[in-house]
Amino acid sequence: MHSSVRIVTNKVLTVALLAAALPTLTVFAVPSDGVPVTASTVTADASGDNARADTAVSASDVLVAPGGEVSDPASLVSALGGDAAALLREDGSVMLLKDIVLAERLTVVGGELNILGAGARISGSTVSVEGGVLVIGKKGDSGDEPSVHFLSDGGSGRAFEVSGGALTLSDGVRIEGYRSDEGGAVAVSGGKLLVDGAQLVGCNAGLGGAVLITAGEVTMSSGLIGGCSA
Repeated sequence: MHSSVRIVTNKVLTVALLAAALPTLTVFAVPSDGVPVTASTVTADASGDNARADTAVSASDVLVAPGGEVSDPASLVSALGGDAAALLREDGSVMLLKDIVLAERLTVVGGELNILGAGARISGSTVSVEGGVLVIGKKGDSGDEPSVHFLSDGGSGRAFEVSGGALTLSDGVRIEGYRSDEGGAVAVSGGKLLVDGAQLVGCNAGLGGAVLITAGEVTMSSGLIGGCSA
């Protein structure tokens, strides 16, 4: 059975654990009293392979990427560290070649962008989507290790923020070990988030261990959320 979860809200919804193997389910969460609703009934077994790995990116093995505003593939390559870190492919996608640490926030403000990888890790500052479309990973990308691995450097801060536009986290993407006061892995305050094969593991927050939604639309068609807590 195809599994999907769709959440549309203009109030606060917190997601601590969300199973990939759910029956088809559509949730429209619009609390009238403004009290945060916790999706505690939508849970997954967080044992085994879903547990957080106690690993971190070594600073000696990575390039420091500047981040900044991006709106086309060329500016995305620059934000990811230039030609030494990323390759602009003929189809317009950007292949990450090296592990990187984002020195500053990477903000997508327009365009249609796609980041691919072959085992590369990204840590450091948050990736923010304010406009345009950002797709990370690609359908059919499978293997024991992630192709694009967002791995916390041990500090406080989430991996992604979505306030406009659209973010898709596809096959081959893992987001691991992030923590924040609100929205451990992703905070959505507008726009659209699609989890379409990605893994969100070992993230935690005071509110919304994996994903915090205050507005916008969140859809999970496949993937895994496990070992997250709030």
